[in-house]
Amino acid sequence: MIPRQGQLANLFLKVTDLALMFCALSLAIIVNHGPQDSQPVPAFAIDFFSSRIKVANALLCALMVGVWYVIFNMQGIYRSHRLSTALDEFKEIGRAVFLASVTLLVVAHIGSWPSITLETAASVGVIGFALIGGMRVLLRLNLRRLRLRGHNIKTLLIVGGGPRARWFANEIRQRTILGFRIIG
Repeated sequence: MIPRQGQLANLFLKVTDLALMFCALSLAIIVNHGPQDSQPVPAFAIDFFSSRIKVANALLCALMVGVWYVIFNMQGIYRSHRLSTALDEFKEIGRAVFLASVTLLVVAHIGSWPSITLETAASVGVIGFALIGGMRVLLRLNLRRLRLRGHNIKTLLIVGGGPRARWFANEIRQRTILGFRIIG
């Protein structure tokens, strides 16, 4: 992948993560404050969100998205995970979503959002982790498919010829899904 494509892919990943967290927030509010009577969920959701859209709430939501962006960047979920395991990536996502849920509680307390309770924040964490984790699984599967077809390959030059260098070269050649090609 050339640098421009990598930057676009990273931007897409950031926007997608923030949109998924916002979807998780919306779903958590619907789940925790859903209709208790016979009102269908779509009608409830429209009524619920339309009655609570105010300038102050919109500004707090914008602040929340900005805070989530900073948290996700600080947790390193946008760095390359080419050499890390899926488990390591999921740990980073878990920490980031946990911190995002905690900051949601703090911002909700500051903004006096009665619909954001501990249960809602916990639901945001669970739903957000599931959505972002699912997206990363799909991304890993797609990258594996692309690399097996010869796309998204990085070239590698190994300096040295000792036993460790030969072992490393052998490992890279056997694990083609990492997307490296040894040039010397």
